[in-house]
Amino acid sequence: MKRNLNLLLGFLLINTSAFIGISCSIQKNKNSITNNQVSNDGEEEKTRLIPNPSTNQITKKEKESSDTELIKPKINNPQENKNSIPQTEPNNKNNINNDVDRKDYSDLHLFSLEFLQNNNPYQIIKQTPSYINTLKDLNNFLKNEKINFRDYYGEYRKKELNDKFWNYTNKIGHYNDFGENDKQKVEWYNDQVSKNGMIEQKYLDKFENKNNFEALNYNFNDLISKNPFGFLPSNLSQLFYYMNFDSIKKLFNLSNDVKNIKANFDDSNGWFELLITTTNNKNFYIKIDTNSTQSLKKDLDYYQFIYDHTFMLKMDFKRWNKDPYTWKDSIVTDFKGGTMWVVDRIVNDDEKNSDYWDLLFATNIHVFTLNKAFDRSLYFNKDSNHSDKNSWHEYVKFENNNYNMENRYNNSSDPMFWTLKTNSDKLALKYNDDQTINKWVASFEAKQYLDAPYYTPRYTVSGIKTKTVDDAKLYFEKEFDDRMVETKNGGADFVLLRLKIKKEILKYVLPALDKVIGKPEEKTWHIGVGKKEKFSPLKTQFYAGYPDYKFKGNKSTGGIISASKRYVDADDFQSLWVKYNENENKDWNSHNQKYQEYTEPFKEQNEHGMRKQVLIQHSTLWTKIDNKEDALDSGSSGSMAIDSSFNLIGINYLHTTDSYNNTITNGINLMEGNSTYKNGFDGDLRNDIKNKLIKDKINTIVINPKK
Repeated sequence: MKRNLNLLLGFLLINTSAFIGISCSIQKNKNSITNNQVSNDGEEEKTRLIPNPSTNQITKKEKESSDTELIKPKINNPQENKNSIPQTEPNNKNNINNDVDRKDYSDLHLFSLEFLQNNNPYQIIKQTPSYINTLKDLNNFLKNEKINFRDYYGEYRKKELNDKFWNYTNKIGHYNDFGENDKQKVEWYNDQVSKNGMIEQKYLDKFENKNNFEALNYNFNDLISKNPFGFLPSNLSQLFYYMNFDSIKKLFNLSNDVKNIKANFDDSNGWFELLITTTNNKNFYIKIDTNSTQSLKKDLDYYQFIYDHTFMLKMDFKRWNKDPYTWKDSIVTDFKGGTMWVVDRIVNDDEKNSDYWDLLFATNIHVFTLNKAFDRSLYFNKDSNHSDKNSWHEYVKFENNNYNMENRYNNSSDPMFWTLKTNSDKLALKYNDDQTINKWVASFEAKQYLDAPYYTPRYTVSGIKTKTVDDAKLYFEKEFDDRMVETKNGGADFVLLRLKIKKEILKYVLPALDKVIGKPEEKTWHIGVGKKEKFSPLKTQFYAGYPDYKFKGNKSTGGIISASKRYVDADDFQSLWVKYNENENKDWNSHNQKYQEYTEPFKEQNEHGMRKQVLIQHSTLWTKIDNKEDALDSGSSGSMAIDSSFNLIGINYLHTTDSYNNTITNGINLMEGNSTYKNGFDGDLRNDIKNKLIKDKINTIVINPKK
């Protein structure tokens, strides 16, 4: 069967007088299962106790421990606690079909509260019997079945092997990082995604009756603020699921041992209730909500946080076009755009006297790529004698296309980048489609386009295989046997943009920031790059953006992480158009001496640009989506993704449908990669960004503040 890849950047343009639909699509048949992939371009209030997302307060022990240095769980003697740790070896090690659901793999009431509070979900799951044993079983399965996902299997055999594979991965939460060498890693690389292979969160059993109970008196605020799973009611149920009975007894100061514990919760409305039964058959009950417990949050708090930091970007331009079928040349009107969010503010000495704020924004490379407009080498090579080669630049330019909407905020005739934010300061739901008085705002001067790209991840990637011989020769600096390749231009579909915006315009684009900018509160407002923490799908995820010009979000309570891509082709590359730098040009474009195409400017000298082409390789979280209507599609590319502790975890870059596995999901490039890396890089984009700011001597409010 074949997989049809469809990278789609589509916008639905609506105003009172016109209905305009514009899209651009790239399609390529792939020799794999059907898997259509779509890029997603396209006050009065109570004080909320939300930790600073960039510096979430953590305990001293948390600071002293890393993701690889776990605080060992405190397990009591089995005779003292019935919830002792199960055996960590299957009864029959040689049976590759061991039942991974049996009680030997149970994680219920396993850890002390101290252990849970001093580790994150990524660390916690790696200490569970279900993870330890299933990982061993999975490796036995891959070896004993001699799995090679690059080979052709008959339909029945393929389904049988995939079903077994997903039944293992849904206990561990990650894949595509298995194998003892590069060859084996490529063979064991599964380019499918299945909801059946995604890990799901575990909660306490629910209860219906609470007769004859004694009321518990306990303040949950501190427990919630230190909960490694987050601040939602469901996260409390997760915490108590893993917490052993001794810790529960001590926490609530109970006289007798705990016999049973159950919980009900509602994340939408923000309440949690707990029922504990002790060995003397007494019941203890407590219920809390967001009104009585300030640390407790509900779903809308996370959507509001993302909404406050987010807007839609759109760039209109004219560009050269070569019809792929007729090869005829023409000039077309085009655009690029998607969702964007503010990361931090750059601190300048003269900012008080300046008319502009200097800000760092995040989005996808494919949202801000302008190569089709400004890279002449896509249409004429350096030695071309085409009659339009030298006059090409006269046709290529930005435009102000406001679709008959009133440009009420900026009367400049200079080309601008436009932004859109829906009409509401406070959300009532996880989406907002109120467009009654929406306005496109001319927000950023387009002349910044070459200087805007400030950072995109770049690191050496090896142990990968190309789908064709041509791809190996065209795109990779090093080629080995059997199409195994290496490139120094690996990275993520992520770019930090440095853009200046007039102070008087900020309130129309980011009204929440406008209220705090330049004030002490700004230090806790920006998300920065988040707290260092590798992510596990055991933690709840929220992400939201602007598909179809409407704000929309999604919540995921599970998922699976694909560590990296091991089987690649030309469609896995994305390109940025940046200001020309001789040394960077020779470095980034060294392969096949591509740098020679950019030594001379295609337009005016002050618009001398060059290409930076990135192989999208970074770890991807595939989110758990139960209802296909909840997926974020065209327009949502670049959406911020956070966890239920308000910590930044990554950026949404893909909407994909795997028809073979009946799965719809969004792809999140993670801030901290889960693969293996070379040359001292550890996969952590947070440190990479901070180190670049330090090297460039750029101070910001949160990431690199002045000492």
